[in-house]
Amino acid sequence: RLKVIVHTGAGGTDAAIRLSRHAREHGADAISSVPPIYFKYTTDEVIAYYLELIEASDMPLVVYNIPAFTGINMTQGRIAELLKHPRVVALKHTNTNMYELERVLAHNPSLIALNGYDEAFLSGLSMGAIAQSAPAAPAAATAATAATAPQAASKVQPSLNIRQIYD
Repeated sequence: RLKVIVHTGAGGTDAAIRLSRHAREHGADAISSVPPIYFKYTTDEVIAYYLELIEASDMPLVVYNIPAFTGINMTQGRIAELLKHPRVVALKHTNTNMYELERVLAHNPSLIALNGYDEAFLSGLSMGAIAQSAPAAPAAATAATAATAPQAASKVQPSLNIRQIYD
C-alpha cells in the first residue's frame, strides 16, 4: 500500500480543517498544508493555524517553510517549536538557505525534510532532505536519493509517494 499525503491548505482555517477531515475519512496517511499566505499573519496566528489542523484532523502533518510567500521563516524563533510537536512529521523546505535546513534536521533528528525548490534539489539532498515533492519528481527523486544518499534511501519510499492521490 502506498502512503498518501494529501495537501489540505486552503484560503482559511475552516476550509483547511474540512479538507483535512475529508482526507482522514478517505484513508489518507497524513496531511500537508501551506500556512496562510494571502494576508500577512503573525507568528502566533500561523502557529495557531497548524495546531488547529493537527487537533481537528488527528493526523500526521507536513509543515511548509515558504518564507517568500508568508514572510515567516518556519525554522527560526518560537515557530521552530512547532517542529517538535509529535504529529509534525516532516518539513517542506522551500527556501534557499540549505545550512538552515541542515541545522533544523540536526536539532530534530526524527523530522523528515522534503525539498521545495527544484533548482535546489541536490543541495537539499546534501543537507539532509530525502525527497523532492514537485508533481513530476517522485520517480526521479527516489532514484537520485538512492544514488546520492544511500543511507536515506530506506526513508524515501515510505515518505515520498505523495502525488498518487489524483491518479
